[in-house]
Amino acid sequence: MGDGARVGANAVALKSVPAGVTVVGIPAEPVLPRQFDGSPEFHAYGTPTTDLDHPAVKIVAALNAEIAALRTRIEALEDSREGPPGEQESEPDCSSPSCS
Repeated sequence: MGDGARVGANAVALKSVPAGVTVVGIPAEPVLPRQFDGSPEFHAYGTPTTDLDHPAVKIVAALNAEIAALRTRIEALEDSREGPPGEQESEPDCSSPSCS
């Protein structure tokens, strides 16, 4: 097996497989020559995951952006408060009947 060669599931390689070539079938036949730079490239389940155009990916990205915006807004609101936290005037305790 050459560097970066790939053999498909259940394939039977009867000959040597050149570097950077993918073989599949019985007997194994080359199907996908590729440039091999020496470092293996990982694809989950053999599927590239870059530039996915799936609605769920877009939704999660939008939610992450909204969370980041809300965190920025919370920080700005906390910075604009007068005095350190916990020292603001609190509302009077109106649990007694004399409170009006």
